[in-house]
Amino acid sequence: MCKGDAEKANSIIKAFANHTEQKSHARHISKEQCKSVGLNISDLEANPDFQDAILTTHHAFMHTFTNTFCVKIIENHNGTAYIEQVSAR
Repeated sequence: MCKGDAEKANSIIKAFANHTEQKSHARHISKEQCKSVGLNISDLEANPDFQDAILTTHHAFMHTFTNTFCVKIIENHNGTAYIEQVSAR
């Protein structure tokens, strides 16, 4: 995305590493803001099959988080997963 373009990379870093603006890790950053600082963004709406796959995955994770004590899931393409849970009290 930024190979050979240090100015673009620095612009992106400056925009997203600014704690005064971003405040926290969980703060929403709009697609328009991402595009405006130079990120290459593809609209999910442009590819309905890909959008459906992404939303299906998102919904599966949300059901898991809602109905279990799971608070973090990291899984790779090989099916290896790290799943963190809080204790039930």
